[in-house]
Amino acid sequence: QGVSSAASDVYKRQLLAFAYFWYQLPFVAQIIIYVASYLLAGYDVVLSMFKGFTKKRFFTEYSLMTVATIGALCIQEFPEAVLVMILYQIGELLQDAAVDHSRNQIKNALEIRPKEAMVYRDNTWVTVAPEDLKIGEKVEVKVGEIIPADGKILEGNGTVDMAHITGESVPVTIQQEEALYSGSILVSGHIFMEVQKSYADSTVSKILELLESSSEKKGKAEKFVSKFASIYTPIVFLVALLVAVIFPIFGTPFSKSIYNALIFLVVSCPCAIVISVPLTSFVGMGELAHRGIIVKGSNYLDLLRSAKTIVCDKTGTLTKGKLAVEKIVSPSLDEKELLEYVAYAESISNHPIAKAIVEAYGKEVDNQQISDAQEILGKGVHIAYKNHIVEVGNPKLVKVDEIAKEPGSIVYVSVDGEYKGYIVLKDQLKDNAIEFVKEAHTMNMKVEMLSGDKKEYAELVANQLGLDDFKGELLPEEKVSSLEKVLEVKENQPVLYMGDGVNDAPSIMRADVGVAMGAVGSEAAIEAADMVIMNDDLKSVITSCKIAKKIYRTSIFNIAFALTIKFVVYVLALFNISSMWMALLADVGVTLLLIFHSLFLSNRLKKIK
Repeated sequence: QGVSSAASDVYKRQLLAFAYFWYQLPFVAQIIIYVASYLLAGYDVVLSMFKGFTKKRFFTEYSLMTVATIGALCIQEFPEAVLVMILYQIGELLQDAAVDHSRNQIKNALEIRPKEAMVYRDNTWVTVAPEDLKIGEKVEVKVGEIIPADGKILEGNGTVDMAHITGESVPVTIQQEEALYSGSILVSGHIFMEVQKSYADSTVSKILELLESSSEKKGKAEKFVSKFASIYTPIVFLVALLVAVIFPIFGTPFSKSIYNALIFLVVSCPCAIVISVPLTSFVGMGELAHRGIIVKGSNYLDLLRSAKTIVCDKTGTLTKGKLAVEKIVSPSLDEKELLEYVAYAESISNHPIAKAIVEAYGKEVDNQQISDAQEILGKGVHIAYKNHIVEVGNPKLVKVDEIAKEPGSIVYVSVDGEYKGYIVLKDQLKDNAIEFVKEAHTMNMKVEMLSGDKKEYAELVANQLGLDDFKGELLPEEKVSSLEKVLEVKENQPVLYMGDGVNDAPSIMRADVGVAMGAVGSEAAIEAADMVIMNDDLKSVITSCKIAKKIYRTSIFNIAFALTIKFVVYVLALFNISSMWMALLADVGVTLLLIFHSLFLSNRLKKIK
């Protein structure tokens, strides 16, 4: 359309000129051009066949492709031989288009690796590499610095963010003699600690080792074509040999028998399969990417299809990773009045709990009404407000009538030295977390949770969601060992692991399919994952499994259709009915049909929710 008749005539004349030039070439020149094109397109396939021979692997897709195309060359079907190799290379390109990112960069992406440590040696403070720290040495850690080694506090106190290590959503207040994990961040306070483990045995070092060893343990899915060719190829070779050798015994001319055998070889070219199977996967991965789901390799689609267990981290995966006021309890004050007192007191602090309470208050805090403001490290806050002394914090600051036995973070309140109640804060479930678990159960998939949070809170979340199993208070290496137990039980059923933090990276790599919640996930988790949920929607995992099943059914149809057509041509060749054009139709024609069938799959996938 839109091409003038004059321009059309020019194109026709150019085409005719090229055809005239081609057919005027000597036959030997045409052969040279065809052979050169064949070698350029398929030299690596031929080399792969010979490499397989050295390893005693004679029946592979490479040997099938090579023998079939050489057969086409022998019967002077040069365009077919070249086209077969080109189609095969396109199929391989599609298969590898979404290959896994290199995981050698993961170690560089980890932000929990301490850069240096301030250690007391020879009556002076010196800066050394964490690897040089010795057990028993005294180390100074200031606000914002990463704990360089596992140990305990000698002097001072503060608040430590251990989210990268344990998954604990709330920064933890630490006192003297309490344990410290390397890789944690001191968000407030100033401490001096004693090194109790060498860097090689520290928590952060173990995470790095797990990242490396997990990638080695993880088996890669074998390509379908390789499995198919190991059975298909020897059968084709055998039948072609029988046709060439036995038919002349029954009176068939030897030249005709050779011709029929070569038809077998030509029609046996698996172009339709090697193109349609990866193309189907490629279309599926494109649809997933459109929905904010990045799959790092088509081999993971088959694992998603057959997965029966989803293991999840809690904080940032099943929950929002953000504290919110859950409950206000006061025997003598109105809830709004108690919240007002607490919000004004917490407004002087930058602690995550304080920010959550001020946010729940929802009104502007007038700082001019506050006086005598004190933040007492490790205990809470003290202010004077409306001629009252308000203290908010833990039982070390506030004298409570009774310790609340509720899961979550609790702050107690006293006004003028009189206990007034407490506020419970919890990490909130993601909006569709309950629906996600229900849909998984509908698909006969189990959902389990491995969390670094306190056991009682992990149990609360598990009960709210209706999970099949859970474990709490796990360090990264304990998460991996727990996951490995699940993998052992589900030996023939792929297991998915979903997480978002650096502490989840080893488990993500160890699972059959590691899933990172990309919108809030750490760089290390995203790099380690096989699938990244960029939209942070839990249901996307279920959608991925549904799409993977649809892709699998389409691939099976393509394979069955291609083999049926080939079988028909095989039978016709046995009765001397088929010809080379029928073989070409069964090969190239079917390939084109299945390409279109795979491309139209996109419309069907859009209907899946």
